[in-house]
Amino acid sequence: MKALLRYREVWLLAAIVVLIGLISTRFPGFADPANLRQVFNDTSILMILALGQMVVILT
Repeated sequence: MKALLRYREVWLLAAIVVLIGLISTRFPGFADPANLRQVFNDTSILMILALGQMVVILT
């Protein structure tokens, strides 16, 4: 378990889960599957562009 906590990605995932939990307590419909699907649908183009830029930077 200690070896797993050395990775920054684990802490980032934990922060995202905590934020979603906090927002869900304030706005109950936030964690609804339909809302999450809509959020991912709205940001999908931006994610594709970001992945393309990442490939350009890495090569």
